[in-house]
Amino acid sequence: MAQGISIHIGLNAVDPSCYDGSWTGTLVGAVQDAEDMYAIAQSQGFQASKLLGEAATRDTVTQAIFQASTVLAAGDILLLSFGGHGGVIRDVSGDEADYQDETWCLYDGHLLDDELYLLWSSFAAGVRILVISDSCHSGTVTREASIGTPRAMPMDVALATWRKQRDFYLNLMNGADADKAVLATVRLLSASAEGELAYDGIYGGTPNGFFTKTLKQVWDDGHFSGNYASFFGRVYDLMYVFQPPEHSLIGVPDVGFDQQKPFQV
Repeated sequence: MAQGISIHIGLNAVDPSCYDGSWTGTLVGAVQDAEDMYAIAQSQGFQASKLLGEAATRDTVTQAIFQASTVLAAGDILLLSFGGHGGVIRDVSGDEADYQDETWCLYDGHLLDDELYLLWSSFAAGVRILVISDSCHSGTVTREASIGTPRAMPMDVALATWRKQRDFYLNLMNGADADKAVLATVRLLSASAEGELAYDGIYGGTPNGFFTKTLKQVWDDGHFSGNYASFFGRVYDLMYVFQPPEHSLIGVPDVGFDQQKPFQV
């Protein structure tokens, strides 16, 4: 019988000392995103955990993902959700056409897309990985309004952070096997395309990211029936005018995973 592990990350603020010294990255709905995804995971039989606020550090997040890779085998699934700011820094490994790495802004620093790729390569062949990323720039990763605050690190903050933390990020990937193959199947449902904005706000009295709010609406407390393509299609139809989401895959294709109902263990 397949087993499922889920990790839900949500940050409504970050430690400014780990960025440019002043930016707190204040949001209203990212922690609620993690709580709501945690509830969905529990309802579907996942062994679910949360990393919220100050607990969502680079070490705790990477260790949680790596620990899952030591447990999960072919046929098992990891569900990983992130609610928070997306960022960009200078490409530190030379593999980006736009010379920028996309990141998740964790409490004590950026988590690079290159680092996530290396984590995916630690999973066994046949493992399913589902990533739900409600952040800006998430296609590769406060006020009451239909569309609220962008979940993007401002560019001036990104540049100041790079200047302040440059040596740390330049040395981050030293010795890493960036060419290691991903044998699992990684499905990413992201709030926006690379370089595009995702929005935070209060929807129907509840703080959420616009993407998570729409995902919950389509999921309909588990009453949705259909596969990932139809699920994403309905989410897209409700969002694309303001914020087109993305659905992408890396690793080994898995037709069985494609045809499953979302969040199926």
